[in-house]
Amino acid sequence: YQFMGHDYAAGRDGFVFDVAPEFAVPSVLKEGDRITVQPRYRMNGAAGRNADPAFVRGDIFPERYQEIGGEASYLAPILGGKAYLGPTFEGNVRYYRSNVPGGSTRRRDVYLRPGFQLIVPNAFVKGHTLSFQYWHERNISNASDKGYVNHVVGIRSIWRLY
Repeated sequence: YQFMGHDYAAGRDGFVFDVAPEFAVPSVLKEGDRITVQPRYRMNGAAGRNADPAFVRGDIFPERYQEIGGEASYLAPILGGKAYLGPTFEGNVRYYRSNVPGGSTRRRDVYLRPGFQLIVPNAFVKGHTLSFQYWHERNISNASDKGYVNHVVGIRSIWRLY
């Protein structure tokens, strides 16, 4: 369930249905490595009430969509198994219910995100993992103002209590 707020349209709430099983295969190219694949289907079913059709043109909830895609990653041990490094890739196609603004075709976006990650388990103490990521995002849309290119750098600090 995704709360959308009342500023956009009175009573606009919605549900998001997401299916994303994850499959992992260990020791593919060398001992200790892993390939992970996660296919995904997502549907955003924004709904609502109290919209005045006299003031709204087109779909009053333009973010309704169905998405098909997935993620894949490969991690290999480095530094004698003290860290893991590998490429990642995410891609999806998002089919919107609304038309391209000012057009008669439905909006469609293709999202591509190659990158890499470095994971350091037990970085400072047992149960602490540091994860560094870089992604190059690209969104290709048939709506002229929705395409973009972006660079994302991330650092995560994960603590597990045993």
